[in-house]
Amino acid sequence: MSKLLRGAAALAILVLPLCACGSYPLPTLYVLGDRTPATPGVVSRIGATIIELKPVSVPEDLDNTDIVRREGANRAIASPTGQWKDRLSVSVTSALAADLRRRLPEMIVETDLASAPDRRIIVQVERFEIAADGVCTLTARWRVVDAKVKSSALSEEGSFVETPGRTGDVAAASAMTTAIDELAAHVAVTVQKGPAQT
Repeated sequence: MSKLLRGAAALAILVLPLCACGSYPLPTLYVLGDRTPATPGVVSRIGATIIELKPVSVPEDLDNTDIVRREGANRAIASPTGQWKDRLSVSVTSALAADLRRRLPEMIVETDLASAPDRRIIVQVERFEIAADGVCTLTARWRVVDAKVKSSALSEEGSFVETPGRTGDVAAASAMTTAIDELAAHVAVTVQKGPAQT
């Protein structure tokens, strides 16, 4: 075989897999949370209570960018058409922080502080999944800790179920966003109770 023919054969071997891969569309990227429009103006936060939301903990097998649907007792399927923009723990932390800022406007809620806050929120997600019929289940525990009195903490837990009535990536993102907002509503109530008495 001549050098020209060998070169053409090698090129064909390289190009064919690339064409095959190119036939599949790239997955759509999704984010959790509703983007709240910024309110024009300046608001003084002098003397406001500073809250630090620690990175939310999620089960290790879920902490990736796959949008997973659970089918049956022991089967989980990743969506071939959609992915999260960030790892699930990052997405949940960001969405929860945004929801808490909206629900606690008199306080400052941050996720990364260089200085000590007044209180810390620690959230552990134990279950966050979409069933085959689109139903979303979120189960979580949370603690609100007084940063100045480490032994003082309020601990609660809850389960939240959203039934969107449809399936697919868009429905999954919407249902999970609503579930996080429900979690935020309960965490905000815990925060508003004030430091636990020791």
